[in-house]
Amino acid sequence: MDNTMMIIIGAAVVVAVIVAIASIAMSRKRTDKHLQETFGTEYDETYARAVDRKSAKQELKAREERVSGYELKPISSEQRMTFLSEWQSMQASFVDHPGTAVNRADLLLAEVMRARGYESSMLDQNERIADVSVGHGDEAASYREAVRVATLNREGKATTEDLRRAIKDYAVVFESLLNERQPVA
Repeated sequence: MDNTMMIIIGAAVVVAVIVAIASIAMSRKRTDKHLQETFGTEYDETYARAVDRKSAKQELKAREERVSGYELKPISSEQRMTFLSEWQSMQASFVDHPGTAVNRADLLLAEVMRARGYESSMLDQNERIADVSVGHGDEAASYREAVRVATLNREGKATTEDLRRAIKDYAVVFESLLNERQPVA
């Protein structure tokens, strides 16, 4: 082989390596963009809590895969009215029984999730938060904080102000799940 042929082969190998690296980088960028769009602010929070980027990405993908297996559906008008009525009743009870109202808010949110088709709606709260984060990632932090206060409430450590904030946080998630938009799958 002459030098010209060696140079051509060498250049072709270099170009192939560059194309492969660029392709991998673009694929990762597309995946990151998709996850950011799907999870909103939960994307950043998951990365902040994770040991490394790879485990954060795997966690988000696992959540998305689990929720994509659910048969999610919008809430019917009749269900929406029933849930809104129950929510208003719970809010009215807050004045006399704030701790009980927080517990009711949590249960009502689980019922809304079940009506929407989330299979984890009666499982542990961390599963529910993870499921809600798919397509409702901006609301996941509110849900997480409400659950934290509900736990303090069960331990007798929540103040009335904590409970008031929890109701507001539950309301953010409740309203998001009642609307018609579907989580991105």
